[in-house]
Parts: sequence; C-alpha cells; structure tokens
Amino acid sequence: MEEKRPSAEKALEGLLLEAARIARQHGIRATPSGIKEGMGFSYETPLIIAYGLALRGLVDEENRVTEAGKRFLEAAVKLALEIKPLSRFPELDRGKLVGALIYALYDWLDRYHDAESYLSYVCRVVERVEKLKQSKPEAFKTLAVLLPRIGYEDRYSPLQLVESLERSP
Repeated sequence: MEEKRPSAEKALEGLLLEAARIARQHGIRATPSGIKEGMGFSYETPLIIAYGLALRGLVDEENRVTEAGKRFLEAAVKLALEIKPLSRFPELDRGKLVGALIYALYDWLDRYHDAESYLSYVCRVVERVEKLKQSKPEAFKTLAVLLPRIGYEDRYSPLQLVESLERSP
C-alpha cells in the first residue's frame, strides 16, 4: 500500500487558519492571508513550510493542526509578542510578523524529523531569546529587527543568530 503524502496546499490552509486563531486569542489582529504574506520571500515558501511541518507531524493527514502543531504556533505567537515592540513591523500588520516567525522557526537545516525533537528545538530558541532580552537588552533590540527578516533558507538558523548576539559586547 502506498504511503499517503500530505497536500502542501491543504496543510497550508489548515496551518494558516489555526495560526490566525491562536494569534487572535493573544490579541494580535491576524488573518490567514496576512500570516501567509510574512512566511518567507517567495510564492512557494509557505507551501514548503506547510509540507515540512506535515511531514514532522505538526499537521495530520486530514490537514488539521495537531497538538504539537498548536504548540509550535503558540511559540511563534509568543515570540511575536516578545519582539513586536522593537521589530519595526507596523502595529496592524495582519499577522505578517507571526508569519515571519513561523518562517524563522522552520527547520531549514533539516535536523529535526519528528514533532518532539522539533518542538524541543523551537522551545530552546524561545528560551534563549527570552534570556537574551534579560541579559543583553541592546542585543535583543538587534534580534527583534533581524529575526523576522533574515533569509533562513540559506542554511542559517535563529539559534545561530541568538548565539552570535550572545557573544556580542
């Protein structure tokens, strides 16, 4: 029997609806289209992200976001709330910052192949960002501007960004 492959388009649709719902629960005026606009720098990037999240178990075969997927989206929203005041994104961005952080937190280095190890990585990034905010406020300001704007598809990660800023004077 052939293994059922996830549909990138359907997975993206489910992901965007759930991301917008979670963002609105936290007071962010987000729409699925606004979040999608923030997810990378090309048309296919949101589809690549949705497909990859489905392969890791964050979106199920029915294209519903799983509990692990909801935890991932919660982390992206939490990070958006953390950096929003310093990010230089417009106040009413329709969720573009959330989308940019979904893009940033995606496993572009392809190191995590299951939901639990991937979520562990995402939590580690969020914790390090929070720690940077407390220990190096100036470096955190730099992170708030750069984190949602770097092209991570070129084998760079948010964790590498945090580590480089932790070493800064």
